[in-house]
Amino acid sequence: MDDHVFRRIDNKKPELIELVQQITQIPSPTFHEGDLAAFVRDKLSSVGMRAFINEIGDVIGVYPKSATSPVFLLNTHLDHADPGDMPDPYSGAIVDGDRYGDTGEVIVGRGTNGQKASLAAMIFAADAVLSSQIPLKRGLAINAGVLEECGGHLSPRYLLEHDGLVPHAVLCGEHTDLRVVNRQRGMVHLDLDVHGVGGHAAFPNGTSSALAGVARVILALEDLSASFADDPMSGRCLVSLNRLIAVPNVANVIPDTCHAVVDIRHPPTTTREAIVRVVQQSIQHAIASQPGLSHTAEIQNRTIASYTGLEETSDGCMFPFCTPTDDPSMIALTNIVREVCHEERAPELWTISSEAGYFSSVAHVPVGAFGPGEDRFTHNNIEHVRLDDVVKAAKVYAGMIVKMCA
Repeated sequence: MDDHVFRRIDNKKPELIELVQQITQIPSPTFHEGDLAAFVRDKLSSVGMRAFINEIGDVIGVYPKSATSPVFLLNTHLDHADPGDMPDPYSGAIVDGDRYGDTGEVIVGRGTNGQKASLAAMIFAADAVLSSQIPLKRGLAINAGVLEECGGHLSPRYLLEHDGLVPHAVLCGEHTDLRVVNRQRGMVHLDLDVHGVGGHAAFPNGTSSALAGVARVILALEDLSASFADDPMSGRCLVSLNRLIAVPNVANVIPDTCHAVVDIRHPPTTTREAIVRVVQQSIQHAIASQPGLSHTAEIQNRTIASYTGLEETSDGCMFPFCTPTDDPSMIALTNIVREVCHEERAPELWTISSEAGYFSSVAHVPVGAFGPGEDRFTHNNIEHVRLDDVVKAAKVYAGMIVKMCA
């Protein structure tokens, strides 16, 4: 690749870091992404892209302005998790990473490690390529979506079904620790309701504790999870019960109802329908072992309202994906990462879930994921990203734009 683009990014590193800070300093929790969307739209427009905010609230930039599908798509999201107990979550402060057990200077703030650093690096990469006047034979698009933290792929679904933007390949910007990612498990959430017969703890005659029923389910799911065969590419299915509400939640009362969520992670080789059926059967057997209980365990659809007021239906699930290592887009990404990071990084499994699964499972296009930041620093009170990693990510995104479009 022409080093001119890389040198341009190096020379403008302070501007790139400032852009990460600016994006970090704009709060954008889920359902409140509007201010950041407007900021990003203006930035994309300033680098020469046709930039707009669609009806659901995504911001999209397309180059050239007259480009039609298919395009090479750089995808990430605007929203971040709730700040929780993170001190000064939107400071965008630059500090020494030693305080977090990390190396070099880092930018601190909610969303920096999750996707905001990737978003800044994408914008900067597009600017570096377009300012270098490298002719692009294929269209380029950058998409920063809303409601990612809700699951259900609402943003990419709207992008493809309503905006009609069709990618020929997608690179998702997320926290992969500069690793090349070509696969991830899908995610399914089952809403579990267990109903029993409650009563006073001092007089349990005739009761059947819903909480005891849930305990049986937890043990059954642990056994089930351990029994799954290992998928050679994406690992085995994982099943766990992770959220529980007992009703009534009183110290001296045996609960008659429990609400829970069962989390399922499955490889692309196992369909959503198949794994849900197996988990439902396991739950059914566990519940049947205790007289007096009934239950439901289903994927629930919910109405989600974007900050624009548009309402969509979400099941909260995420599709898996797996792109062959010999796909041209994956070969390009692997080669560019080697050039930028000066080490061999074979494509690997990403343990979390992302929007990448929709583009692979529904649009049937090759998908990869790459970005600065690590899983261990996401959504917690020490969220941060290394400055040097943001620069490397911008170079990789720029390299992919040149390779896939020029």
